Amino acid sequence: MAESPPAAFGGQLDPGLRRDLEDIAQGIPLDEGGGASIPKIFLLAELMLADQVSRIVEIGVYRGRLLLPLARVISALGRGEAVGIDPYSPAAAIQRDVELEGIDLVEWPTTVDWQGLHDGVLTAIDRWGLGEHTRLVRLRSEEAAAEFAGAPIDLLHIDGNHDRRSVEGDLERFLPHVRDGGILVMDDISWPSIQPLYEEMAREHELLFSLTEKKVFLWLAGGGSDFAVLRVRK
Repeated sequence: MAESPPAAFGGQLDPGLRRDLEDIAQGIPLDEGGGASIPKIFLLAELMLADQVSRIVEIGVYRGRLLLPLARVISALGRGEAVGIDPYSPAAAIQRDVELEGIDLVEWPTTVDWQGLHDGVLTAIDRWGLGEHTRLVRLRSEEAAAEFAGAPIDLLHIDGNHDRRSVEGDLERFLPHVRDGGILVMDDISWPSIQPLYEEMAREHELLFSLTEKKVFLWLAGGGSDFAVLRVRK
């Protein structure tokens, strides 16, 4: 079933770009590993265009359902890059802090074809002609962080391992590289491991938008939305 995003999302996008974003996203399946909803994609695309974003960094790419559409926005702007950081390994994906109904977050990573997912994202980048503006970094986030010293980030999306220590580490390592006035996006803010960190960020920075929907088997329902967008203030 096709998703039907609210009219409030994406209304400022060029119709051709909007169609491309939908086509890219709907060509990438949602499953138990998650994936961005189309309303989320539209909202971030509008913010990127308004802010003339030139570098985005996403921690936790999985199938690329957010990275690729946002790379298409970068392509439309004609400059910059979308960088996706993901080790694509079962060990890095194991999460112990939260229990979800219907999925064992310790066992599930061992059942995933991580090499196939990685190769699939590279294939989709080529298929959509996004290679000039997209880079996939197959490393743990802590291994990749040093690369961004002195290279300001306009939009940072935190969606890697959801254990509290991992999210804390991603914020500590990458948030200092986000420019003043840049955008921080935190995914799954209702998770007990993430909610306190989100609330801390909301106190320190300007909350632009948040949305939390109850997500049980969200991939069967066409995708849920559980995220927050903040304006970084330094």
